[in-house]
Amino acid sequence: MNRKDEIALGKTKTQFIDGDRSSRYPKREEYVESGIMFLNGESIHGGFIDRNAVNFIAEKKYSEIKKGRIARNDIVLTTRGNSVGDAAFVNIDDKGLINAQMLILRVDSKEIHPKFFFYYITSQSLHSYILNFASGSAQPQIPIRDLRKIPICLPKHHIQRKVAAILTAYDELIENNQRRIALLEKMAGEIYREWFVRFRFPGYLDTRKVKGIPEGWKVERLGNIACSVKEKYVDLEHQEWPLVDLEKMSQRSLAVTNTGNPAELTTSRILFARNDILFSTIRPYLYKVNMAPFQGVTNTSVMVLRPRIPEYRAFVTMTLFMGSTIAWADQYSAGTKMPVISWNVFQKMELFDPGFYLAAQFDDLVSPILDQINSLSILNRRLAQSRDMLLPRLISGKLSVENLDIQFPPGMEKDAHA
Repeated sequence: MNRKDEIALGKTKTQFIDGDRSSRYPKREEYVESGIMFLNGESIHGGFIDRNAVNFIAEKKYSEIKKGRIARNDIVLTTRGNSVGDAAFVNIDDKGLINAQMLILRVDSKEIHPKFFFYYITSQSLHSYILNFASGSAQPQIPIRDLRKIPICLPKHHIQRKVAAILTAYDELIENNQRRIALLEKMAGEIYREWFVRFRFPGYLDTRKVKGIPEGWKVERLGNIACSVKEKYVDLEHQEWPLVDLEKMSQRSLAVTNTGNPAELTTSRILFARNDILFSTIRPYLYKVNMAPFQGVTNTSVMVLRPRIPEYRAFVTMTLFMGSTIAWADQYSAGTKMPVISWNVFQKMELFDPGFYLAAQFDDLVSPILDQINSLSILNRRLAQSRDMLLPRLISGKLSVENLDIQFPPGMEKDAHA
């Protein structure tokens, strides 16, 4: 793209829509179990809104607030806090509001293709450019006046659509795999509940209960079933290990969504092996439990757990993934501003140990499901890497799409004829 295509974002027809900061702003005690989405920085994962990570407000509260309402094709940008610069493309029709730390960027679709703009704003070079505007050490923020100065290159509209179509094809594959992962997680979770919550495991009709639990089962501490891995990373061969930090872990999902920059590796990192369990220990990330689909490293804010007996892999993984574990961690985590939970405390968590025979049966049934989740997680990582390698070349115009016959992905079929 030529410099003549460049224009300051503030000189386009783009709307900069802030959230409501009046007395009507939703308070934590007004959150509900389900309802209208109230987005925050934690709601953004992989460039999209994660409904599992949002807060919800009632319809009545939503009707009181007119500012900061999202719409399909909006780009939601975090402008304050630790996740400053993170963006999400709104590809749903659900109602929602942004919180005070976010901003809605709403383009004129006749001037700028919304998906092209999303990829442009999330490209590495522009993301770094945006972060340069962030001010304040305790609470980094990007003022709207600085966002208006951002230079954006606007090729012809049909070129924008082609670039968006190529990158969207990758995202739709990733999103489809995410749906498959969610179904597999649901399947594994239902088997777990059937066996270990409802006690309808193979042979349960012939098993009597003693003090409320099946005969042969016992109450056991987590530390006797799993251990905490504390092997420090040592760069002996200059390997680029996948890096999994708190922000890179999936929210309420067993799959690892993406990985960080290997250049950030230090000797304070913990080395983990494939099939280890990653458990975040710091609020607000305490809800995250992931499996490791590969060997890699993480920081000390992520606990690495490994079953002491291999046949207990599926049982321990699913036990930690289910909600009762989170409730226990919440109860015993220490600290007020940023609660944490240590292994010394966490290993004391009590659970029903069904014994080796039943745990091994469960492993035979559920481990193949967990392996499928890991395979899809790895595939998504590779798709994301390929997309991210293409993105700057397509956005900059170094890789021309002018003469390419683009097959538009399902999500853009209507747009192909716009």
